[in-house]
Amino acid sequence: MLSGYEYLITSLPALYFDNPPGISLDELDERVRTNTSKNAFEEFGAMSLWNLENTPTQTIQTFSDFSNNLFGEISRFRKAKRDGKLFTFSLLPINFSEQNPLEAEIEIMKRLWKEIEDLSFGHHFDFTEVLFYKLKFQILSRKYSFDGEKGKAIVQKVIFSLNTEEE
Repeated sequence: MLSGYEYLITSLPALYFDNPPGISLDELDERVRTNTSKNAFEEFGAMSLWNLENTPTQTIQTFSDFSNNLFGEISRFRKAKRDGKLFTFSLLPINFSEQNPLEAEIEIMKRLWKEIEDLSFGHHFDFTEVLFYKLKFQILSRKYSFDGEKGKAIVQKVIFSLNTEEE
């Protein structure tokens, strides 16, 4: 007989970086709610790719540390670029500085995805696997929410406002 986690995980569609999730957040929440304890569901609901403050497992804490280091590196790169200094990446590819904003964002997502994949090793049919599923779901949701035309319009608006401020 399958446990709640085994049933839950086997009932979820596989997630691939180059494909949309195939499930909605509401469906995911409902499946987790019905197949886990109230406490586990509350921890699941509270955790987010953008809020890893209270991590329920040590492996998720390791991912949180990686994420903080990655975004810290991006912050240091931006400061170095602003100050006209050279910067050497340790977590991102050397060509990261040459990428346009969309390419850079996708590169960040790829790096987060790879870290989840690496940390997932050995986590089968447990709560950590469910949490990693949610993080991967959030990465894909973000990736597939991008709209090229809206993005171009925003960039043009920012550039126009910067040019107007300089005049």
